[in-house]
Amino acid sequence: MFTLSLRKCTNLVRPRSLSTISIFNHSATMVFRGVPSKACKRCRERRLRCDVQPTCGACIRANVVCSGYRDTGQLRIKDESESVRRNVLIKKSAATSNAPSHLALSLDVQARESFFAHFVLGNGLGTSGAFDFLRKFHDPTEAPEFLSLTIDAASLAYLSHQSYSDTALLRAREQYTVALKATSKALQSPDMATKETAVMASLLLDLFEKFTNTERQELVWRSHINGALALVKARGLQKFTDQSSLRTLVRLNTNLIISYVSTDTAVPEDFSIVRAHLSKYIDTENPKWKLSGLMEPYANLRSDIHKGISPLECLFRAMRLDGEFQALSREMHDKLQYKTTVRTSPSDMVYGTCYDTYLDRHVTQTWNVLRLTRIMINEFITEACPNTAAAHTAFKNIQSLASKICASVSQYVDCAGTVAQLQKTGSPGLSRNFTCFGECVSHLPVQNLACYTLIFPMFVVGNAKNTASPMKIWVKKQLHYMGSHFGIRNAEIVAQILEQGKEVSPWTIYSLLGSYAWGA
Repeated sequence: MFTLSLRKCTNLVRPRSLSTISIFNHSATMVFRGVPSKACKRCRERRLRCDVQPTCGACIRANVVCSGYRDTGQLRIKDESESVRRNVLIKKSAATSNAPSHLALSLDVQARESFFAHFVLGNGLGTSGAFDFLRKFHDPTEAPEFLSLTIDAASLAYLSHQSYSDTALLRAREQYTVALKATSKALQSPDMATKETAVMASLLLDLFEKFTNTERQELVWRSHINGALALVKARGLQKFTDQSSLRTLVRLNTNLIISYVSTDTAVPEDFSIVRAHLSKYIDTENPKWKLSGLMEPYANLRSDIHKGISPLECLFRAMRLDGEFQALSREMHDKLQYKTTVRTSPSDMVYGTCYDTYLDRHVTQTWNVLRLTRIMINEFITEACPNTAAAHTAFKNIQSLASKICASVSQYVDCAGTVAQLQKTGSPGLSRNFTCFGECVSHLPVQNLACYTLIFPMFVVGNAKNTASPMKIWVKKQLHYMGSHFGIRNAEIVAQILEQGKEVSPWTIYSLLGSYAWGA
């Protein structure tokens, strides 16, 4: 019925030697048990000499019923496949339980990989890629030591901010000290100081400061970005022509203008020179490029108001600047479109009766930066000349702009309602980012990031003097929800600041949130 193959025995008998039997193409483990005893059961157990007669003499003398004799031919081979399988599984289970499920990565490695995933490599899931000029330095051995150290410092600062980890923050500060010394030493070399990597290191040190210094300290906030600008000037703009170096300049352009806006400081003339150089190589019709250009006169207006200008000058400059922002808004409608949906039933997660949906968080953020800037410009107008026609128009502008910011929230926050509905209709801005589970979604880091970038615009709405009371209440409620539902601690903190009703500069909150580190 089946074929038995046994190992040949040489000089010694090898008990429990294994052989294989093929039964209907299945493998079984068979054990040769040696020559079995022919004695009856009682004689075997007592190790007595059995006469193996039809009636066992030993059993007769003991006056017991003999059990009889076994068929020894059937006992030579035993199928122990199940026993062997069971023993192997037990050993495997024990080995698995004693071994870690994965190799633990060091904090530095985790931080670096997270930083590159979000800021450098990008992955099509809404991540930034704002520092993509660092791509070639993903391998630490490819970067000069001082640059690699600054990458590590910024990476750890990013991880500490993302995970609220004091351990990562402490490690980040230690690494920053080492990186700062190494960078300072490298810049003492005239040759090294004029390399593109020196500018990159300064931008990374600036990013570190934005992550870790949550108070607006004017000199600290601008020290590294000013250093990067000086290094660009020393190297010469004519050397910034390839894709990587141009991307470095674009990042400098963005970070520099926001640093000056947020510290009420006029923008240096070198900024305009850098933009003029960049305009030769990039799409100057891009709405984000035009928006960053309008931020320069806005920064200068803030600086002059801070120094003290007449209300009339403030009014004229603010109205002219708001007109330019409004014109850009009309242009953006053609290039960065969004869809407005009117709800048929009310929802606590939607302010009013409608909400807007955008392609992704980058488009949403571009629109909201324009809106929140216009809100603050129009507040200059209402404060400079109250009870005038200009102030009345500014008041209506603020109401309209604030409503549009609120309408942008639902797409990212309303898991059970708007998000789920958008997934059913196959919204391109959501289908690759979120996964529905019942009435909610799995909160991937990209969704938390999208929610995080809403906090500052929402604060501007909730903090503005000319927004409606119901709108302020709704904003605070949404911030509380983001804190509890998404675990975004800073959303809860900002909600509490609004509830305290104290006069707080929006740019103080901006620094608390990590500045442009999250908006890149």
